[in-house]
Formats: sequence, C-alpha cells, structure tokens
Amino acid sequence: MTEPTKARGRPRNPLFDEAILETTRAALVDAGYARLSIEGIARQSRVAKTTVYRRWPSKAVLVWDAVFGTVVAETILPDTGTLQEDLTRLVAEIAGVLGSPVARAAMPGLLTDFTSADPLRQVVQQSFLSRARAQLVIPFERAAERGELRPSASVPTALAALVGGLFFRATVSELNFDAAFVGELVALVTLGTAAS
Repeated sequence: MTEPTKARGRPRNPLFDEAILETTRAALVDAGYARLSIEGIARQSRVAKTTVYRRWPSKAVLVWDAVFGTVVAETILPDTGTLQEDLTRLVAEIAGVLGSPVARAAMPGLLTDFTSADPLRQVVQQSFLSRARAQLVIPFERAAERGELRPSASVPTALAALVGGLFFRATVSELNFDAAFVGELVALVTLGTAAS
C-alpha cells in the first residue's frame, strides 16, 4: 500500500485566505478593479505578496474568487413544483449577487481579463462552469419530468438566455436588478420552452 505523500512547507492558514478575500472585496468597492493590485492587497492584508500568489496566480483569479468563489456552493436550488417559480427564485438569488456593489465593480475588469491570456479563463472553465451548468439544468430536468417542457425545447439555449440576460444587466446596462426584470426574464424562458 502506497504511503500518502506529505504536503511540503507550512499548511495554508484559512484565516489568511479570508482576510485576503475580504480585503479584496473592500478594495474593489473603494477603488475599483483597475486600481487594485496584488501588492496593495498583500499590504492591506498584512501578508507577504508571495502569500497571495501561492493561492491566486493573478489579480483576476483573486477577484473572481473573492466575488464569485462560493456562489455555486451557496446557491439553493428551489423545488416549488413549477419551472416558473423555481427559476424566479433562482434568478432572483443570482441577481442579488450580480447586482451587489462588489460584483458591479469587478465584472468589467474580469470580462476583459477573461478574454486575455490571464489564468482566469482556465479557472472559470475548469472549476466553475461545469458545476454551475450541472446545477442550473436541474430545474429544467424536473420540469421535463412534470411535462412542462415541449420535447424540442433546448435547455442550453434557455440557460444561455437566462445567464446572458443577467450578465448583460450586470455589465452593460446601468439599470438595477428588480422583481420586474426577473419576472420578465423568467417569463421569456418559460414561454419559449413550455409544452403546448
């Protein structure tokens, strides 16, 4: 039987992690994405710059983790018995995250770095998107079992409409998220996928 390999160096201190993430969130709201730096975050968190880089390979990855790192794990999937109500509650919860001051401050810079050679793209694709898709598809699977969806309904297209609408509102539009927007976005998707 192979002996487990012992981790080299000192173990990570979770108190450092949370202090760095909290400092990052505060700096985003106070100064904005462009003016935020790893050096500044390390200084404000009272840790070495190398401590930050050992955990997050770039500013973009640090900001992503600070703002969205726990979204998938903390999102509660409702099971109300109808797709419309399930999506209304789910979209309202996501809108609450995207509409927060820290997310609004982070999103433009994150989108720019996502399209560059920054490690953010790999982090998001490998550790976030697959889990997010797996969760978001569940309400549609339940709806299909209840006979709410027409056989030809495209769940990937429905998800793209939901997520695209949310991210457009968060990044391009200066409008806030409200119950009317959530209701209209959900109605657009449910009417487009509903069984005859």
